[in-house]
This record gives sequence, C-alpha cells and structure tokens, in this order.
Amino acid sequence: MLCKEIQVIPMKMKSTIFGIALLIAQSTLYADRIVLKSGLFYDGSVIEETQDTILFRRTVPSYKILRIPRAEVFSVAKDTQTAHSESLTTVYVSAETLMLGNVTTSSDFSTDPAATLKFNVGFRFHPMIQIDGGLLYTPSQSGNLHVFNATTGDIRGYEHFDTLGGGFGGRFFPFALSTGKIEPYLLGGYQWTRMTPKGTEDRIKGHSIYIGTGASYPIYQHFFLEGQVLWQKSSFHHMNIQGQETDFRSTPTIESVLFGLGISYRY
Repeated sequence: MLCKEIQVIPMKMKSTIFGIALLIAQSTLYADRIVLKSGLFYDGSVIEETQDTILFRRTVPSYKILRIPRAEVFSVAKDTQTAHSESLTTVYVSAETLMLGNVTTSSDFSTDPAATLKFNVGFRFHPMIQIDGGLLYTPSQSGNLHVFNATTGDIRGYEHFDTLGGGFGGRFFPFALSTGKIEPYLLGGYQWTRMTPKGTEDRIKGHSIYIGTGASYPIYQHFFLEGQVLWQKSSFHHMNIQGQETDFRSTPTIESVLFGLGISYRY
C-alpha cells in the first residue's frame, strides 16, 4: 500500500496564518493598513514614505499622526483606487463644549468664583497647528464694583454680572507624531470682553488674552474628552453708563484661572 506523506501544521502556525488572512480580508474596509511585526496594525492613510520611516495618518480608533520605523513594519497594504494627499489626511474641523470653573483675582474688582461655559470651533490644517474661534460665557457672577461718573457726579454700584467674551486663538500640538492616546497641546488667544451688570443696560467693555494647556482623549469614534487649564487677563477701557459712553481713567483688570472638562467632536 502506498502511503502519502502528510504534513501536520502546528496550532500556533494555524493561528498565525488565520490572523494574517483575517487582516488581509479586513484591509478592504479601509484606505491603507500597516501591519507591524509585533502583530499590531493601524488603519488610515500613508502620508509619506522614506527609506527609514513611514509617516502614517491613523483614523481608527482615533485621528493621529504616526512616524513608524520601517524596521518594525511587516507589511503595508494600500488602496490603489483612492488618491491620498497630505492635506486630506491631516485636515479636520472640530467643535467643543467645556464646563469650566472660574476663579478670579483683582485689585479693582471683587468677584466670587463662578461657572463658565466655553464654546469653540477649530480648524487643524497641520498636524501640529490648529486655529480656533470661540466664546467664553459666565452667566452669573457675583462681586462688588463701584463706578464714579465724573460727568454727573453719581456713584453706581454693581453686585451681579454676566460676562461674554468672543475672539480667536490657536493650539500647538508638540507631540503630534507620538503614538499615545492622550494628546496634550498648548493654546492661547485674544478675545473682546463685555461685562453686563444685571438689572441695568450698562456695559463694561474691554479685551482679554489667555494662555493655557490641555489634553484630549478619544472616547468613541469622532468624540473626544477634553481637559483644559487656562490663565486669562482681562482689561477694561470703556463703559456705557445710562446710554453714555465713557472711558476709565485707569484701566481695571481681572486675572482668572479657568479649569474643567468637556467634549469635542472632530470631523
């Protein structure tokens, strides 16, 4: 009787073959896929390839720029039907909302801690740079401010305010090419600021500058958890008292520390 030689494939090798086949089958769901020798893989788009590294825009589970050494790469599967460019893979628009605690100090105003809402839209046109526009709104803040009107000789006192600021700014992502899930950034900007004493039509007008730091963490698809700490200095130059515009003889200022959490959406 003739016997044919039968080669038995070890279970470990079977698992390896099955894993590679599964990766190949799934690769059709995404544009590009990089499989590492360690078994990890990333889905997204290849931005740039050199002899030593591959610059890769990861889109799943979150947006991230990766610089991967070629020595760690097992394979690169590209979607030849899709044309990629660096601008396409690095650009996104974001919208965020945060709830911040607001603690103020001033030699001109006496104000109590309050809650502040932050609304922001951003345009990240480069892996390390984003431009922002947004609002800071403090709906209810208690304090003590007395203003002397040199024209009429009246002294007006205010104890409750709401504050609205709007302007522009930017962010810098120093670790944009890192592989960690937490992405820290630095931010700063300029805002036009208006304080409105409650129960009146008076307005206190000025401007603010702010700097700070923050970090984002992916929580679900395009949604990210945001945490920020800001230092803000507000200076007030003009006031509308009973319909009359007047300037402050000396510029009152308020310094604030704001900190809190929120949610952002990236598209």
